[in-house]
Formats: sequence, C-alpha cells, structure tokens
Amino acid sequence: MNQINATSKSRHVLVVIEDDSAVRESLKFSLGIEGFEVHAYASPDEFLNDIKRPAFDCLIVDYHLPGTNGLDVLEKLGEKGKAAQAILLTGNPSSNIRRRASAAGVTLIEKSSGTMELINGVRRIIGDP
Repeated sequence: MNQINATSKSRHVLVVIEDDSAVRESLKFSLGIEGFEVHAYASPDEFLNDIKRPAFDCLIVDYHLPGTNGLDVLEKLGEKGKAAQAILLTGNPSSNIRRRASAAGVTLIEKSSGTMELINGVRRIIGDP
C-alpha cells in the first residue's frame, strides 16, 4: 500500500491540515464520530515531516495556511508523485480560488456549509454512501 491510498482498509483514513486549532479539533471530532480515522495537522510541514504519516483516502486542507495556501500544498504533493483526493476548505472563496480548485479536480467546500456538507463530500470522494 502506498502512502497516499489506503482504500484497502476497512476504516477510511482522512488527513486534515488546518492551522486553526479549534476548527482542526472540531473537524477531527466530527469526522471521528462518523467512523473515519482522522489524523490532524496544524501545517503542511507538520504533515510532511511526520515520519509516521498514515496512508489515507482523502486529504482535507484549509485554503488559508501560514505562508502558503491549500491549493499550492496539493500542487506540491502532486509534483512529488503523491497526488491525493482532496477537499479544500475555505471561508469565502473568490472566483479565482473556485477556478483553480475546479481545474485541479479538487472539491471545494465553504466552511459555512457545515459539517454534514463536509462529511457528504468525503463520502462522495471515497465512494462510501
């Protein structure tokens, strides 16, 4: 099994990259209640430097991150041959962010949409009704 795809596991693994600790912990809690195994990171560097980084089914990444943005993070992962199915979270997406996410094949979910929208988005991505 490679580092990115964990679909052979019975429990789906999600990675969350979110710099706001309250949002990060809320996502971890909410997704965990739904039966997902969730690994949460405060930054892309924390994720990339985790020597025990799990194989995962879906990456959930905030758009606004210190020193970078979620779309750039996903692009860099793709360049390293570690492309992932992903959801981009943002509070107020501009038309440019929407275009970039669409062009990259990334699902964009507005934070104001609520947790169920995110859970449903994850389920669509991993093929779990």
